[in-house]
Amino acid sequence: MSFSEKIKENHQVLKKCEAVSAFNVGASRAYYCAFINIKRYLIAKDYDYNQFLAHIDKTEEREYSHGTIKRALFECLLKNKNNIKNISQLNVIDNLYRKRKIADYDEKEISNTQFYDSLKELEIIETILGAVQ
Repeated sequence: MSFSEKIKENHQVLKKCEAVSAFNVGASRAYYCAFINIKRYLIAKDYDYNQFLAHIDKTEEREYSHGTIKRALFECLLKNKNNIKNISQLNVIDNLYRKRKIADYDEKEISNTQFYDSLKELEIIETILGAVQ
């Protein structure tokens, strides 16, 4: 299954999550939708993730790890001379990840507000990536 198909499938699940108020699953899927979008972008740009990991002294990390993907995206965008009006918008990745961890690993619940925030944050990532393809 291609990354594009996985992204599409996650969007379908997000709609179902919204319809049945499955906010925990939805927050998790929103993060993974953003994550897969970023991974697809990095691969499309032939980004050398292993070289990046060596450069940041994280050779023990897996390629496309949750802990390094935002920084890799930032560096790849700069390397490809992409001009983003507000680079701080990439910080929504951290928000998505934090909510995904709560949704998947904590006994707390994701609220409907947090879920809808996740949808907005996913849209920000998709807009950024759509503008730099």
